[in-house]
Amino acid sequence: MLINVSHDLRGPGETMDDLGAQEQAVLDLIAANPFAGQQDIASALGIARSTVAAHIVQLVNKGYILGRGYVLPASKRMICIGGAVLDRKYHAKKDLIFGTSNPVDGYRSFGGVARNVAENLVRLGVDVSFVSIVGDDETGRSLVRHLRDLGADVSQVITTTERPTAEYAAILDLNNDLVLGIADMEIFDLFSPSHLDRFWPHLASATWVFIDCNLPAATIKSLMTRKQGARFRLAVDTVSSPKSARLPKDLTGIDLLFTNRDEANTMLGIIDADKRLKPKEAAAALRAAGAGEVI
Repeated sequence: MLINVSHDLRGPGETMDDLGAQEQAVLDLIAANPFAGQQDIASALGIARSTVAAHIVQLVNKGYILGRGYVLPASKRMICIGGAVLDRKYHAKKDLIFGTSNPVDGYRSFGGVARNVAENLVRLGVDVSFVSIVGDDETGRSLVRHLRDLGADVSQVITTTERPTAEYAAILDLNNDLVLGIADMEIFDLFSPSHLDRFWPHLASATWVFIDCNLPAATIKSLMTRKQGARFRLAVDTVSSPKSARLPKDLTGIDLLFTNRDEANTMLGIIDADKRLKPKEAAAALRAAGAGEVI
C-alpha cells in the first residue's frame, strides 16, 4: 500500500471529532508512514487486518483519504458542482422584426452558476475543483479547457455522448431588454445520484461544496443525505424559481443558501402575491425549514 501524504488534515483550530479512536489511530499511522501496509498498521495497533481495512473504507467515506492509493487531501479545498453552459447573447442593431432576419451583435461566453462561481474562486486563488456534465463536443472541451487553464481541477467532469453541452441564447432589443431567451439544458438530467459514487471520496474531502439547482432533484437530495456522514459544509444556489422547487422541503444539511425573494417564496409554497414574504421573513422561514444561513 503506497500512501502519498500531501497536507496535514487539521486546519487552524480544527479537530477530528467525527472519528473514532481506532479510526484516528489508523489515520495517524498512515500520515506518519506513507509506506505502511494494512498488516503493518494492524500489528502496530494490535487489531485485525480486516478491522484496519474497514476503518480505511470509513476514512474514505468521511473524506480523510482520497480513494485508492490512500492519498490525503489538501486541508482547504472547495468543490463546485452544477451548471456548465455556453451563453450566447444577441443585441439587436435595429428594431426587431419578427418573421425575418435581423442584424445583431453577437457575444459568446461560458456560463452556468456553478461554473461561474468556480471561475471566480480560482481567480481569487482558492483551491477549486469543478464537477459538471458536458457533451462530447468542441463546446464542452473548450469549456473544460478554459477552467483547467485558469488552474481549476476539472478531473471529475463527466463527458457524455447522449446530449450536447448545455446552451442558453438571449435576444436583446435596442434597450438591452430581453425579447426571447431559449435554453437547452436537458444534459443536466443525466447527472444522476449514481455519479456521486464515482467521485465521492474527492467530494467528501472538501472543506466546502457549492451546488446549484441545475442538478436533478434526486441528485440534490442524495447529496444532502450523504453529506451527513462527511465533513464538508454545503452551499446551495437556487438559480431560478422553477429550479428552486428541486430542493426538498426539509433543508437540513444546507449550511448556506443563496436565493432571491421569488425563489424563496416558491420553496415555501407561497403562490398568492398578497401573502409573499419579505426577504428577512423568507430568510427566517427557510432557516426554520433547516437551512443554516440564508442570503
